[in-house]
Amino acid sequence: MQRPIENRDGFDLYDDLMVISRLEASIGASRRRNVPTGKDFSRLAQFVPGLKL
Repeated sequence: MQRPIENRDGFDLYDDLMVISRLEASIGASRRRNVPTGKDFSRLAQFVPGLKL
């Protein structure tokens, strides 16, 4: 998301902060998706009879 510098009226802090917050949110969301999930199903065995772990 690049904007030409010469067309900007001045230092638009609000727009810049909004872009930064959107970028941080998308980076944070991608990091949450890449978190390894646990493979411990021992608690599930309490509720499912005959489950082999």
